[in-house]
Amino acid sequence: MDKEHVRAINCYKKAIRKADLNLKLILYSNMSQVYSNMEQWEDALFWADKAVYTKKDHDKSLMRRAWALANFGKFDEATEVFRQKDTNCEVKLDLIDRMRAMAQGDYKGF
Repeated sequence: MDKEHVRAINCYKKAIRKADLNLKLILYSNMSQVYSNMEQWEDALFWADKAVYTKKDHDKSLMRRAWALANFGKFDEATEVFRQKDTNCEVKLDLIDRMRAMAQGDYKGF
């Protein structure tokens, strides 16, 4: 974990303690992104779930949740996140399919 990520996490956690619900949503989602940037998928999923619990149709939080799930190898769950939110999500679903193929060793490149 580099110093910038640690600083961001500490700032977000401090702000969460004082934030109203709308701001907490954004902070939770941002925490998920910080952990995703560090490829710490369990923490990324934890914070994305908190954001989605706060507002179930928040696009960025749903995307971050699906990304963390896919990186855990939970491709069906990640796909379902996109399908629940958006019926026109072929690009997102294609990304999940590519990640599944890569995990299975069947994908040769983008």
